Amino acid sequence: MEASEQQQRLQRQQQVAQMLQSALSPDPTTRRGGEAALEQYRYAEGFPVTLCEVMVSDATAPEVRHVAAITFKNLVLRGWVAKEVKGPPGQTGVSKVGVSDSDKEFVRRSIIEMLVVSPPLIRVQVGESLKTIVYEDFPARWPDLMPSIMYNLDLPQPQQPRLYAALWALRIVARKYEYRSEEEGCDVRSLITSAFPSLLRVLQQLLTVSPTPPEVAELQKLVLKTFWSVSYMQLPELVRDMAALNAWMKCFHDVLLAPVVEPPDADVEFRQNVPGWKAKKWAINIINRFFHRFMDPKMQKEDHALISDTFLNNYSVQLLRLFLQILDTLPNGGFLPDRIVKLLLTYITSAINKAITYKELKLHIHKVLFQICFPLMCYNDRDQLAWEEDPHEYVRKNYDIIADMYSPRTAAINVVIELLRYRPKDNLDMFLQYCVQVLNSCPAHNSPEMQQLVAQGLDEKQRQQMNRHKDGAMLAIGSLNSFLRNKPKYAASLEPMLLQHVFPELTSPCGHIRSKAAWLAGQYADVSFHDPSTFFKAMVAIVNLLKDPELPVRVDAVVALRHFVEHADDLEQLRSILPELLNDFFKLMYEVENDDLVFTLESIVEKFGEEISPFAVGLTTNLARGFWKAITVKEESGKEDTWEEDQGVLAASGCLRAIMTILESINTQGHLYVQLEPTLLSICSAMLASDNDDVFEEVMEIVAYLTFYSPAITEAQWKMWPLMCQVLENWTVFYFENIMPAMDNFISRSTAVFLEGRDFNYLDSCYKIVSLVLRSDELEDSDRTPAPRLMESILQNCRGRVDEYVGPFMQLALRKLQDCERSYLSDLLVQVVMNCAYYNPRLCLRLLSQEAQPVAQAFVSDWFNMLQKESKNGKRKHFRREHDMKVNVLGAASMLSVPLAELPPELGSTMPWAELFRGSLQLGEALRDAMALRSNGEQDEAGGGGAALTLEDLRGYIQPEDASGGGGGWEDDKDVDDTDFLSAAARRVAGHFGMDDDYSSSDDEDEYEDFTCPIDSVDPFVFWRAAIQGISPTDGAKVQALQNSMQDPQAAQRFQALMAHAAECDNRAQAPLQQQQQQQQQQ
Repeated sequence: MEASEQQQRLQRQQQVAQMLQSALSPDPTTRRGGEAALEQYRYAEGFPVTLCEVMVSDATAPEVRHVAAITFKNLVLRGWVAKEVKGPPGQTGVSKVGVSDSDKEFVRRSIIEMLVVSPPLIRVQVGESLKTIVYEDFPARWPDLMPSIMYNLDLPQPQQPRLYAALWALRIVARKYEYRSEEEGCDVRSLITSAFPSLLRVLQQLLTVSPTPPEVAELQKLVLKTFWSVSYMQLPELVRDMAALNAWMKCFHDVLLAPVVEPPDADVEFRQNVPGWKAKKWAINIINRFFHRFMDPKMQKEDHALISDTFLNNYSVQLLRLFLQILDTLPNGGFLPDRIVKLLLTYITSAINKAITYKELKLHIHKVLFQICFPLMCYNDRDQLAWEEDPHEYVRKNYDIIADMYSPRTAAINVVIELLRYRPKDNLDMFLQYCVQVLNSCPAHNSPEMQQLVAQGLDEKQRQQMNRHKDGAMLAIGSLNSFLRNKPKYAASLEPMLLQHVFPELTSPCGHIRSKAAWLAGQYADVSFHDPSTFFKAMVAIVNLLKDPELPVRVDAVVALRHFVEHADDLEQLRSILPELLNDFFKLMYEVENDDLVFTLESIVEKFGEEISPFAVGLTTNLARGFWKAITVKEESGKEDTWEEDQGVLAASGCLRAIMTILESINTQGHLYVQLEPTLLSICSAMLASDNDDVFEEVMEIVAYLTFYSPAITEAQWKMWPLMCQVLENWTVFYFENIMPAMDNFISRSTAVFLEGRDFNYLDSCYKIVSLVLRSDELEDSDRTPAPRLMESILQNCRGRVDEYVGPFMQLALRKLQDCERSYLSDLLVQVVMNCAYYNPRLCLRLLSQEAQPVAQAFVSDWFNMLQKESKNGKRKHFRREHDMKVNVLGAASMLSVPLAELPPELGSTMPWAELFRGSLQLGEALRDAMALRSNGEQDEAGGGGAALTLEDLRGYIQPEDASGGGGGWEDDKDVDDTDFLSAAARRVAGHFGMDDDYSSSDDEDEYEDFTCPIDSVDPFVFWRAAIQGISPTDGAKVQALQNSMQDPQAAQRFQALMAHAAECDNRAQAPLQQQQQQQQQQ
């Protein structure tokens, strides 16, 4: 029987191996047959088991084992969690497909052993599969995982494959909980951290192997990565013991000192990824984490304070010395991987803030600045190789934010910036003098000094070295622009420096010097030149570089041009060459995808404003082509989260933003919108239909522009509406905020088509959307605010024509009010009812009284109580926007205007008319005062307002600059902390501007303050006054409520004042009409 089962298993293995072999065939027919067979058996019970057997079988061909491992990984990734699928056409219902429970149990039981026996190529795929399973099943459905890991970890003398499998699995488990706090999954975290004594023992054993072969370094790396994950949010309890902490620190130290075994004659790129360097990288990562997160006892929890103090006093200086020792390899011509250099410099940057570490750093500051950091800033052989062989890659690295995060050059610049920011007293003059010395020793290519050096025998190699040093000096000076521009001592020297060393190099024969000169000129484009023509000469030179034969020069020139355009007072010289400039610009955009290029185009469009109109169609067409090219790059990358995809998204987004800038500049020229509509709608419709959410916000803003500024809403534009609804229903309702402005434009500008709904029931789709948003359990209150605003838009724009939706809208609002947590959303929901009252007060009150539990009386009482609530700063908590106050005044006045005879008897006698009247009076006064304050503010603004506060302004409140401009900085024996600085600045600024501690503002309250709506033409005071005056003496309950409210002399005075204000508003509104009538009579 056993022999028969064994034979059947072998047959299944052979069958699956044959399918896999066929799937690798170069013959298309055979390959498709193999792929179809694999797809057919994908979720068949036992198939995952057979795949596992095939990929660990030594008898199977290596290429078949590899494809088996990949197939297994994809099967686990897509089928470990069963998915619902629809049946064949004609059949109803759905079924679940995925890996069977019995197969899952086999895999969980076997996968650690599969890691042990698999060769490296297969092990990678098995490890990815393990990651998927751990994230789905551990710990609930896989309680045996940690015991299995610990068994392999604690073997007396485990073989390296077994140790690797245990460490790999533990790393995956630790990473699952990397970002969780102590409270989240605390039982699992304690289970993971219980492995730390074993991890420490393993690492100590691994460090006894010397020299460290790559496979041992790989194991060290896994231990360190596990430590990193478990300590990401907080230190494990077992590490808080001083003995354990000391042992771990010694291990980190030994890892960093261990020599790295590298293959002979390995190139630089290969050496960057040698396992020994990788292990060191993670050790430095952990140390940096300690320094950033645990170095300050004041910022720690009580049980971390001792560790913080111990690390700061016992380890921080020792580690700084060790890091400086490692970095000393660079001046001596040794090799260090880029990531290692970056991380070491990150530690030094942090050490500047702490007195204990800066005291040590100060002893080595000359070497750090001039033998380590400055050479890293200089142009080097790798730059030259990239410039010559792959200029596109050179440009990418220079403008890639992600690459900057890992760049030694950027890290070196950060060291200098932080040093001059916090410790300028001894360092600022010294570093700048060095940069000036470099510039003076590398004169401009066309200067007499350079000609003299050439005559003295300066050879090409020497000149190249001079240019590289000059490149570094220009980078340093440009990176310090915020320091130098704001200090009079240095600001006065900027113009001579630019004239002597920078502008002449815009025509240098050396490409990277032209490029850096263009960049540096842009950094200081805001310098006030004694001769204004200097600015324009420099700008023209930058424009000329757009035709440079070197791609990096052209890109840097475009980026620099943005700064010149932004600071130019007169663009006459650019105006004459604008068509040619734009043509060169788009040639460059086709050649390279760079977000900064689009920023320059935006600046040009904004600066020229309506003058860009003749070029608007061409610009938009070219940007649309650039958009489609970028989207194609993204889609052709074929992978998520790749650099190509990220760059494609950024470039596409940049193109759309530039298009929006063009649309803004031509918003008074509707005929251009008509010409642009086909191009733009093709982008918008394609993006909405394709579920591409990368550029969704930009797409919806373009739709909003088209629907607002076009002469009329076209039939083609209306086709966007179903797509928008599809997004909300199929993607996510989180995008409602982006869609709402366009929907409001459709409703307000094409109301008849909206109500008619010949091709689509637009009104009903609105109800479905707001119902979905207000009833969804997935949304926060802040995400629901567009729903009441959409209902308001319908009620105001379709007044008198949507009676059948008044009741449903109020029901949705009142139901959500019962569990609403955010005050601003509750305001909007209340305003739905008030808008219904303004829409038709009789219908509104009648519907409220017809509820299963009549709510009219309770609604008014709750509304009045909301008006009495105050925030911590003493301001009214609800209805703070002018628009909100106006809606409430109109709604309350509309209710007051309904004669009692037209209301149900029980409602007329029990309605809290007094509260309705007092509330409308209170809001009317608040609205009057707010409008007066805004009017005064606009007058003040027209008369000239203060400049916006900058960080330097804040710094001035607590650290005035000295007269020399050199800056004193902090004392060397004191710690400095941005937290302390910002807190102090906040207190000073708050005192300066009269802010109290309770001051707070909500973005929601300021949002949509400038939007237009149908009630803009309604004077709320005149409307309210007419409602009060229209109360009939026969309406006893209302008259009595009004009289009771006026018994207090102060209340009566307030009432008369608001009535008088309403009369003044009415007179102002009537004055033009009366004047017109008088003129007609005179004629």
